[in-house]
Amino acid sequence: MHPIACGLDILQGVKITGLGFLLPTLTVIENQLNALLEDNTFVKPLIDVLKAGISKRFGEIKNNTDAQLAAVVHPQFKLYWLDDETQKAQLVSTLKSRIDNKRRIKK
Repeated sequence: MHPIACGLDILQGVKITGLGFLLPTLTVIENQLNALLEDNTFVKPLIDVLKAGISKRFGEIKNNTDAQLAAVVHPQFKLYWLDDETQKAQLVSTLKSRIDNKRRIKK
C-alpha cells in the first residue's frame, strides 16, 4: 500500500498540487505497483484490484489531452513521466499547435 499512500499524500498536498501532478503521480504509482508484482507474486490479487480501481477512477483523464499537456508544461515533470516516444512527439506537436493558435488569435 506504500505507493498508494505516497501518491495520495502528493495529490492531497495543499501548496504544491494541481492538474499537472495527477498523471505523473498516477504513472509512478502504477510503475511501483508493477515492480511490487514482480517481486511478490502473492500480492497479485491486491495489486490487480488497486490497478483496476485506478483505471476505473482515472481512466478517462489519462487520455485527456488537457491533463496530459498540464503535466508536460509543468517544470517538474515535462516529458519525463512518459515512456512512449510516439506519445511524447504527439504531445509536443499538440502543444506547439495550441501555442501557434493562441498567437494567431492575439494578432
